[in-house]
Amino acid sequence: MGYFRTCHLGLLAVVFANICHAQHYTPEVCLHDAAQRMFPVEAARAMAWMENQKSDRIGEITWKVAGEIDGRCEWKIGWKSHQGEEIANATVTYDLAKLNAGPAYFREVWSQLAKGLHFDSGKSTDAAKDLETAFWRGSGRAGATLMSAVMNAQTWLNQGHPQSNAPDAAELAGLLVQGAAPILGGSCTLDYLMLARAAAWLCHAEALTGAVLTREWCVISHLAGREIPASHAWKEAKAATSQDTPSWRWWDKVLTSYPMTLKDACLFATMPGQAEAGLPFLLAYLRFDTGATKVLEKTLRMRHLLQSVKIRARTWPSSD
Repeated sequence: MGYFRTCHLGLLAVVFANICHAQHYTPEVCLHDAAQRMFPVEAARAMAWMENQKSDRIGEITWKVAGEIDGRCEWKIGWKSHQGEEIANATVTYDLAKLNAGPAYFREVWSQLAKGLHFDSGKSTDAAKDLETAFWRGSGRAGATLMSAVMNAQTWLNQGHPQSNAPDAAELAGLLVQGAAPILGGSCTLDYLMLARAAAWLCHAEALTGAVLTREWCVISHLAGREIPASHAWKEAKAATSQDTPSWRWWDKVLTSYPMTLKDACLFATMPGQAEAGLPFLLAYLRFDTGATKVLEKTLRMRHLLQSVKIRARTWPSSD
């Protein structure tokens, strides 16, 4: 069964390409996770936004999907001008094996879309470690809430980053991924849209450099609902560079020790610098265990007390 929607490109196309339209489209597909379900359209939007930086010629994205119960899909994606004339189109197909192939699904869809649009991502000499560092730097800029991430992404947009800069693309992907982390405690459509858009920017960063990232995709996989495969892939990615950021330390803790116990999460949250980045993880326990409320209240209260003591220690007049 397939159906048709028109998705207009909005001012904040980098982040959500017109929220009002985006919140109302829900592709009827089977056996897709939360990020995969929206990825073909969001990737097409990301490409359109980049194309419009060269020449403002794309005004809307059209799509139609025919999905089978076994996961097989055929998407018809169209890019149209502001006058409604078709500029380019792509047919995207894949099966259940590709859906279960982790990051390979996103790379395959991105490749098919790029071929249809004749999208030239360009080339960059940046190494995989540069993209990893940039991704986690962006993750650290997201803030504790979805809307703080949206506002920070808008700030990023206003700074004028060239689309050929692979680390910049990876940084935006990290920012959007962490902005979608509240999915863990309860979700809205914008969470999944940001997750799919983050995957698009990560694909772009890889396409620019030829790099194949690992742990960064594990975060997207976990948030999309594939927690166990994400945990396995994270632990197997021993060659990936460790990052000295609060968000990386949280993800390392969560995915290395999955399923992480409430006790371990609370203890980790009291460590210096870990409280804000850990908020989505702590709130996730309330989604499945209402009895966790009192434990979390005590943890957050203790963390607030410790922070107050540190502030007073820094500002209290010296006795000398």
